[in-house]
Amino acid sequence: MGAWVNMINSKSLPKLIEKLDEIFEKHQEKVSLVGWSGGGIFAKIIANRHPDKVEQLITIGSPVWGVKNMKTPVVRSLEFLRGRKLKERNDKFIKELEEIPDVPVTCIYTKTDGLLPWKHCMEAETLRKDIKNIEVFGSHCGMGANASVLLTVANSLNTNITGKKPKGIMTKVESLFFPKFWEQKGISKFTNLFFS
Repeated sequence: MGAWVNMINSKSLPKLIEKLDEIFEKHQEKVSLVGWSGGGIFAKIIANRHPDKVEQLITIGSPVWGVKNMKTPVVRSLEFLRGRKLKERNDKFIKELEEIPDVPVTCIYTKTDGLLPWKHCMEAETLRKDIKNIEVFGSHCGMGANASVLLTVANSLNTNITGKKPKGIMTKVESLFFPKFWEQKGISKFTNLFFS
């Protein structure tokens, strides 16, 4: 049994870009990038650098903006371990992370993350029609096995590739898993599931 810590290190980017190039060359089509937590940071930077090879970006509990001034115990721990402030080391990396890629973007976040400030895990939806922020219930560490996260990833991949949103009774039932459904007032939220 081993311990795993999500250590964001820009030295990993060349290998990831190499993998993107390999997949792109093999299939001769753009690649959809899905990244959870630190993986979403890498996916966003790769999408910024190579929009010609990226179909879409889906981030899951990933701090995609405001990282330089983000307050979280993880940042403080990394700064302690590395011996200097992260912002001093990673100005170029952080500046690149602030840019929004020119590809469709779906950001999945939870207000009960517990590790990252959830507001940093969303992009500016008002900027473009192809940017979506979707709130789910859950914790940061539980997002990899969260049914609503998996549904959102599957639906986003399908929608961005086919151009059609999923519809039918199952999509209505799926809405029960998301905070947006429970924020609706009154009994009509239930009747609308079957009669609309």
